[in-house]
Amino acid sequence: MAVIEMFCGAMGNGKSAIVNSIAFKFLRRGGVIGLNYPLVDDWAIKYASRILPPYVSDQEILDKACEFYNRAFRFGSVASCYEFAEKVSQLATGKQAKTREEWGLQVFDEASLYFNARDYRKSRNNQFIEYFINIRKLKIQAIFMSHNSEDIDKQIRGKVDLVTWCRNMQKRKLLGISLGLFYKHPRFATQSIVNGEGTFKGMMEDKFTYKLDFDTCDLYDSFELFKNDALEEEFGLEPLGLDPQIYYRTAVQELREKHQAITESSFIHDYREIINPGACHA
Repeated sequence: MAVIEMFCGAMGNGKSAIVNSIAFKFLRRGGVIGLNYPLVDDWAIKYASRILPPYVSDQEILDKACEFYNRAFRFGSVASCYEFAEKVSQLATGKQAKTREEWGLQVFDEASLYFNARDYRKSRNNQFIEYFINIRKLKIQAIFMSHNSEDIDKQIRGKVDLVTWCRNMQKRKLLGISLGLFYKHPRFATQSIVNGEGTFKGMMEDKFTYKLDFDTCDLYDSFELFKNDALEEEFGLEPLGLDPQIYYRTAVQELREKHQAITESSFIHDYREIINPGACHA
C-alpha cells in the first residue's frame, strides 16, 4: 500500500465501498484505523458476526467485536490525528504489528472538501501538510477519497503517491450491452496512476477489479459527515460507534421488554440471523 493514496471517481463508482473494504481488512489483520466519518452504532458486532464461523459462541463474537472497537477511531482535527498516531503504536497487533511501516490507516472521505484548494482556512491546510510530511515516520498510511484530485490543495496533493480511479462495471458497456448483466454481484474496476514529478509520473501502477464487499458495505454512513457542519467542526479523537458490550446489554433489554421469553444467550444468534439471514444454518 502506498503511504498516501487517493481514490477518485464520480458518484456511484464505488470509492466508499472499495476503501471501507480495504480499511476493515486492515483492521482484521491487527491494524488501527481512523476515519473522519462515523460508522453505524452496531458495526463491531455486525462485522464480527459476519466474519466468524456460525458455530462460535456468543462470547467469542463479543470478544472479537470489542477487539475491533478498541482499534477503530474517528478523528476531526489535526490534533486528533496526532492523538491517533499515539494510539497506533500502542494498539497495533497481529500481522500488521509485525510490519515495519503499516500499523495505522487513516481515511479522509470527501477530501476535496476537507482540504479544499480554495479554503480560506489555510492554517489548517498548512498543519495537515506538516502532518503528512511525517506520516510515514508515524507508521501510518492514509487514503483520500475525492471526486477529482484537482480540487485538493496543491501542496497536499503533492504528497499523494498513487491516484486510483474507480469505475462501476455496471456503467460500462460492451457492444452496447451493460457489463453488469454478466456479474452476479456489483464490481468496480480500478486503475492506479503514479502521482508527483519525475520519470514515473503518469505511469500506470496497477489495475484491479473489486467485488462489492457485503460484510462491510452497510457499516458506514458517510452522509453523517455533512450533518451539523461536520466538516467545519473540529473535535478530538473518539471511538467509532457504540461499545459492543453496552450495545449488547441495551439491545438485550429492549428485546426482553418486547419478548419476555428471550434469553441473553440467544440474542447474538438471533441478531446474526437478522443481519445475515441463513448464516446461522450454514
